[in-house]
Amino acid sequence: MKNKFIVGMSKVAIATVLSTAMAATPVLASTGDLWKGSSDIGSVTQLILHPNTFLDLLAHMSSYSYEVNGKGYDVAQSDALFKANPTASAADVQAMIEAQLTPVTQTLTVASVSAINSTVVTVDNGTTMADAMAKLDQSVTLTLSDGSTKDAAIVWSCDNYDAATAGDYTFTGKVTLPDNVTDPDSKVADVSATVTVNAVEALTVENVSAINSTTLGVAFNRALTSDEQSKAQFAATYNNTAFNISAVTWSTDGMTAQFSRQDAAKLAAGTYAVSVT
Repeated sequence: MKNKFIVGMSKVAIATVLSTAMAATPVLASTGDLWKGSSDIGSVTQLILHPNTFLDLLAHMSSYSYEVNGKGYDVAQSDALFKANPTASAADVQAMIEAQLTPVTQTLTVASVSAINSTVVTVDNGTTMADAMAKLDQSVTLTLSDGSTKDAAIVWSCDNYDAATAGDYTFTGKVTLPDNVTDPDSKVADVSATVTVNAVEALTVENVSAINSTTLGVAFNRALTSDEQSKAQFAATYNNTAFNISAVTWSTDGMTAQFSRQDAAKLAAGTYAVSVT
């Protein structure tokens, strides 16, 4: 008897809770579905058949939206319009909702995050930070709570990067969430990558050749940076005799340079040698 009494009381308690909840039921028309985030919960009428979900609606109404013609509106505000116009038709109140309320923006949450691919990158000495960062992944792919995917941009930074000093540099990337996406479970974290700056390759003159009757061309083993070009010092000899040169011009790729004798004399047959420091 005691057990039966307890069970009976339990049923009474549940019935009391549900009847109380029913009394607080929103007066929303059953023709508009309720949404929680990106999930279609169904109409208010359908929701009453699922007590746990219904109680969640009452406790967390701000997490839900009321759909009218494909757009979601604040549940509490929508419900207030229904209650304020008890004799109006559902269609009329829904028209009021569209006219008076602002649609809510659907917020999705992050379910998972893809890994980055470019965790280790090697660049030539003199590569700018911007060019080094361009070799790193620019985004990660987020899988969202509704099953869709979106790219989230990565903003890279490095406090001690030195393009002219060989070595390994750690870059930190901060992932920027797209609009209307939240990360309540902290699934998105900073990413990191190592950028290795190679040592400077020693500069050598590959060959010296006559471009025309007055101009010599010099080819190098590698491209010179604009800074190296501005600092380069040329020395030229003809049959072991030094001569002064005119201004040096460089190719666009920095691999070759040209100059003439300062006295504008034509190039005579013989041996020309050029050194660059």
